[in-house]
Amino acid sequence: MLTTHPLTDAFCLAYAADSAFDVDRYAVDGKPTDESMAKYLEEFERCVETQDYEPLCKPGEKPTLFWFRPVKHSEADIIIGLNLGPAASTAIFRMCLRSIDDPALGQVELKRTADPKLPGLGNVLSIPVLDSLVARTRDFDFVHFLGNYVFSRSRATAPKR
Repeated sequence: MLTTHPLTDAFCLAYAADSAFDVDRYAVDGKPTDESMAKYLEEFERCVETQDYEPLCKPGEKPTLFWFRPVKHSEADIIIGLNLGPAASTAIFRMCLRSIDDPALGQVELKRTADPKLPGLGNVLSIPVLDSLVARTRDFDFVHFLGNYVFSRSRATAPKR
C-alpha cells in the first residue's frame, strides 16, 4: 500500500556550525574527534526533528533559524531536470527560504525574482540577497548545508512536536 507523509508546514533549520552551538562540549581533551563529532551530529539531528535547538546552545545564545517551506514534487522534478549538480542545493535554498530569525543579522528583506537559470521555479531569492546573507555570515557552506537539508526534510515526515 502506498502511503504518503506530506510535509506542508514551514519548518526551521539551523546551520550545524552556528557559533551559538557549544560544539566544544563534544570534544575529547579539547579536540574534536570523529566519534565526538558523530555524537554532536546525532544530537543535532534530534534538534532538527524536534525543532528545538536549545540543547545544543551555549548559555544565553540562540542560533540563527532559517524558515523554509518544503520542496514540492513538481519542483524536485524540475531541479533534477535542470541538471544543476551541486548548485541544486543553492537553488532549493533560494526557492524555499521564507524567513530568518536572528536579530544579529538585522532586518533581511527576502526579495524574490525570477532567475532565467532556474526556469519553471517561479520567483526565488534574488542573487543580491543571497550574496548579502553570505557576506553577513562569512560562510557560503551554510547555503549548501541548508539546501540539502530542505530537500531531505521535504521527502521525510513532518517534524515531531
